[in-house]
Amino acid sequence: MIFGSEDNALVKELLYAQKIKLMNFKQAEAYTRLFPALSHVLLPAGVLDPAKRMPPHDIHLLSATTSLIVRKDLHPGLIYLLLDAAVEIHSNAGWVNKRGEFPSPRELDFPSSKYAERFYKSGRPFLLDYLPSWIAVWIDRIILILLPVAVVLIPLIRGYPGFTPGGTSVNSTAGMENLRISNQKQQKGLIQKGRRNIEENLTRSKRRSIEFTCQ
Repeated sequence: MIFGSEDNALVKELLYAQKIKLMNFKQAEAYTRLFPALSHVLLPAGVLDPAKRMPPHDIHLLSATTSLIVRKDLHPGLIYLLLDAAVEIHSNAGWVNKRGEFPSPRELDFPSSKYAERFYKSGRPFLLDYLPSWIAVWIDRIILILLPVAVVLIPLIRGYPGFTPGGTSVNSTAGMENLRISNQKQQKGLIQKGRRNIEENLTRSKRRSIEFTCQ
């Protein structure tokens, strides 16, 4: 029994050998249920040589699962870098897998890291493209802490009696209204004062005209 990937030179040599045939595990799916570390993969007919139709039919194979295990105290930035490298190396399509099928968040004997779960769910933090890893991870942690707090506080603030549903303070609205009324009163007072000055000037002019005529 030989274990290896399609890139292995020995595996390629054996696949094309005339007197050697791949073992077809017809009960491959049953083995994966009994041994979770195994995966059921399919080698499609003709994938080795479509012109010669090699192999002549689909072959059911068993694949061993490889886990990427790190220490608990490993920096999250390094975890994201390792996951990026794993995706770059193993995400391409092969004889027995489609593109993007590996790596996958599959748990075996060890629990998945919360950073790995987030990586597979929403990708790595975008700040890693612009900042050093330790700064990007620190900011990302702060955002994760503040976001739930903001989700809770914003509805509470909007429901506070001193605020309207639109988020505008009633006190601020009243203050603006008082300021508008005060401005109107000041303008009205300036207009009335101007009128009085004009009337007084006209009265003085008339008096001088009368005095000049009498002389």
